[in-house]
Parts: sequence; C-alpha cells; structure tokens
Amino acid sequence: MWRRQILNRFLIRPILMAMLRPEIEGQENIPAGPFILMANHVNWLDPFVAGLAIYPRDAMFLIKEENAEHRYLRYFFYAYGALPIARGEADISAIRRAVEVLTVDRDILYVSPEGTRSGHGRLQEGKNGMAFVAVRADVPILPVAISGIAALSENLQKWRRTDVRARIGHPFLLRSGSRRARKETLTAMMREAMYQLAALLPPKQRGAYADIAQATEQYIEPLKPGQSNLKFVDQPDATTGSVARLRFVGATR
Repeated sequence: MWRRQILNRFLIRPILMAMLRPEIEGQENIPAGPFILMANHVNWLDPFVAGLAIYPRDAMFLIKEENAEHRYLRYFFYAYGALPIARGEADISAIRRAVEVLTVDRDILYVSPEGTRSGHGRLQEGKNGMAFVAVRADVPILPVAISGIAALSENLQKWRRTDVRARIGHPFLLRSGSRRARKETLTAMMREAMYQLAALLPPKQRGAYADIAQATEQYIEPLKPGQSNLKFVDQPDATTGSVARLRFVGATR
C-alpha cells in the first residue's frame, strides 16, 4: 500500500492534473473503512480518475492478465499492487484475493463491473463478479460516474487538457439474505447496482441501463436511509412539462 501511495502522490496525480481538469462532486459520500469503488469504464485512465475522486485515499484495482504480463507495464502494475484477473472465465483465485483485499487488508477495491472499456462511452451490461465479492465481503459499494473522458485522445493531439467529471453517489450494500447467493440472485443484484451507477451518469451515457423506470431496489440497502441514487433522474415537471433534475441529498452543487 505504501508503494501505491507514493506512486499516486508523486507520479500519477501530477501527470493526471497536467492532462485533465477534473471536477469532483460528492466527496462527502465516501464511507470510512473498506468499500468497493464501482465506476463506468470508457478509457484506460478511468481507474486513475476514480482515484482522484477519493484522494487522498486510494484503491487497489483489478487488471486483465495480459496487462500484468506486458513487457513494460508489468513493472508498474507490480509496484502499484494491481490484482490480475482472467477475463471471460471464473477466476476463483482472483475473486478470493479480491475478498481478502476488503476483509483482511481492509483496503478499497476499484471494480469496473462492465469488465472492459466500452470505447463509445455508454454503459455495457455488468458482470456478476462484483456482486459476488460485495456479498461475500459484506462491504458497501460506492458508485462513481465518470464523464468527459472520451474526449481525451483528441485533446491530447491538440495539447489541450480534458474536462472530466467524477460524480460520487451514495454508498449502498447489496443484501441477498445469504452470503451464498444463487446466480439468478446475483444477476438481479448486479442489475440493480448498475442502475444506481447509471442514474449518476448523463442520459446519453446510460447505455444498457437507459430506461431508469425499469430500476428496482429489492436488494439495495443504502448506508443511510433514503439516500437512493435513483433520485439522479431527469423528471418532467407536472405543471410546465419541462425537465428538472432531482438532486440527491449531499450533492455539492
């Protein structure tokens, strides 16, 4: 963890601040203790942008096995303490280690539930692995919605900084009634968690979860009563017909 803190403070954060103009909203929602940081995945920088959102704390993140074996990048990921995982299959050892990160190390774990970068910026369907880890570790999930990062490549070519926004939502627990939830239950829990994240994103980025009206909260337990992220939804005004944004309690602006 100390190596990660040094890298974040003296290498990663200065580079990011030179490339980006970040706007962070909702830092007061960051819970104490270990939690899963759940974020959408558009660009390879997303884990580090999410790290800016919770600074000065930091998180361990999962990486695909190919990156862990990369000729040059592997040294950085080793120093950072990133956790390699095999995509497209049930990597039991990596999942077990992810649970240990939260329960034994008492650390923060960054997870991209989509499993891979979207490229187009719209949410893809979430994988069940995050729900499994959250239930087994019994820790809250903190949704962080990242927008604006899709313009990074174009702005880098023009030597311009990119405006990015990280909106931190309300933390919540996934409750199934058992630490050994069935696959169908995990899928339903994952769907509800993804809607919590989608509600924090601009409508054009909600992708597979664009129809917020379909969202349910059967397995969602907010850390504080009444703090549902589904309040971040465009709602038509009954009188004027115009669209108003409902803001969740604790939003900074």
